[in-house]
This record gives sequence, structure tokens and C-alpha cells, in this order.
Amino acid sequence: MFVVGCSRSGTTLVQSLLATSDRLLALPETNRLYAVADDLDRRRFGHVGGVRRVLRDRLRGLYNRAGLTRKFDWSKNVDKLPQALGDEVRRRALGRERSIARIYTQFGEMLDAVAGDRRWVEKSPQNIFVLDLIERHFAQPQFVHIVRSPLDNIASLVDAARKYSTFGERFGGANGLVKAVRYYNRALSCSVARRGADGHLILRYEALAADVDRHLRRLEAFLGLPADSLHPVYDTTDIVKDHEVWKRNSRAIRPASSKAHEVFTAEQIAYVERHALDPDRWFPV
Repeated sequence: MFVVGCSRSGTTLVQSLLATSDRLLALPETNRLYAVADDLDRRRFGHVGGVRRVLRDRLRGLYNRAGLTRKFDWSKNVDKLPQALGDEVRRRALGRERSIARIYTQFGEMLDAVAGDRRWVEKSPQNIFVLDLIERHFAQPQFVHIVRSPLDNIASLVDAARKYSTFGERFGGANGLVKAVRYYNRALSCSVARRGADGHLILRYEALAADVDRHLRRLEAFLGLPADSLHPVYDTTDIVKDHEVWKRNSRAIRPASSKAHEVFTAEQIAYVERHALDPDRWFPV
């Protein structure tokens, strides 16, 4: 099963809650499945750039829809797979592969080998942009979406861009706020498109943090887990990598305080309020 949503929306919280079940194996973020998307920037930010770039991204999207990818090389990605997979399992992935179906099959087989009789939980937020590919190449996948209010989510993206290079590459610089708003809107649109669809459960971060127990029962029902098998524990010790310091936490679950007024000027807040989609239209708290 997959946990998806906009980056900094609360996917790590959902992952940590799922990790409390002995029937699920929650691994650290892999960030591999969306790496097959040759038109990933278009998927994340929309059509940015000139006519040539728009044409190029459309052609790459057609290539992906034909089941092929231009740039995926397991040998360059294997070190990014969780160490928990073990060296033998990770070595199976060496080599370049153009077939998206084979890449996804290899990935699923690796996780199946580690999970054994448990179900694995793949939490990479940017998988939100390749739902179509995952649905095509995995049998009956289940998705838990997490949606956070735009001002808080976008403020967290921009704040992270100032602190961590991983986010700075995407949301730093003079155009960072514009890109963060576009990114948020694209991610939310992906969840909106799956509203009410089989195999998709969409949670609001604010509602989850305010009433964890009620949403744990929703998760159990959605995933077919026994009642009371999930617990309200936020402990990221085993599900984040050493360099992911922005995720490291072990604390009581509570609504996050907003960073917006620390991160943004009044003008920037007004920009977000004008241009960001309002999730309350589709997923009221």
C-alpha cells in the first residue's frame, strides 16, 4: 500500500501510525517509483518554460504512457533503496531498464521479499504524481492520501527550502513561493481526481491530528486490519534515513503550529490565499 500527498503534508505521521501494526512493514522512503516519470516536472509544477519545453514534456509523457521510460537506471538508484532490503535483494536491481512494468515489478518483488507475510507500506509523497502508473502496474494497490491546509503546507515547504538542500533545489530562490504553490495545487488535484475512488482513502491532516483515534479506526477499516491494531504513536526512529533530519521526531501527536507568519510576509500570505486551491471545497475538516 502507498502513503501519498504533497511533501510536508503529514505523510510521515501517517506512516508512523501504520508502522504500529505488526501486520504491516513500513520502510523508509524509497523515492524510486516516480523516478520513471520522464515528464515529472510537468506533473509536479505544470507547464513551466517555453514552447520547446512544453513540447518535450508532452512527448515524454506519451513515452511513459506507452509503458517506457528513458532515464531509469537501477545501478544509479540502488543505493537509495532502504538498507532493510538487504544487499542480495538490492543487487537484483542492478542495470538499466526501460520498461516501466518491469521496473515496478522488480520493485514490488524486492519489498515482498522483505515483508514476508506482512503487507508493505511505501511512503514517498511524490508518488502522488504517478498514481496512474502505480494503478496500472500494481495489482489492486491501496492509497492513503494526506491533505493539509495550503497556507501551512506551503509555508512548511518554503521553510524547509531555506534549511535543507533537498527542498532548496525545488522551492528555493526568488521563484520558490510560486513553485511551492504550483506544487501544492498539482498534488491536491491528484487527490481530488481520486475522490471517492475504490482503493483510495483521503485524510485531512488537521482532522487526523485533532482526533487520532477516530482516524486510526478509519485506517483499520480501509486496510482490513483488526480493530485496535493501530496505535497513536508518532515515532520515526525506524522509518527515516539518517540524513532526513527534518522528519526526525518522537512526540505526542498534536495539531502542528503554523509557520506561515514566521516564514511569509503579509504580501506573500495574500499570494498564497489568492492562488492556492482550497481543499475544504472537496475535503472539509
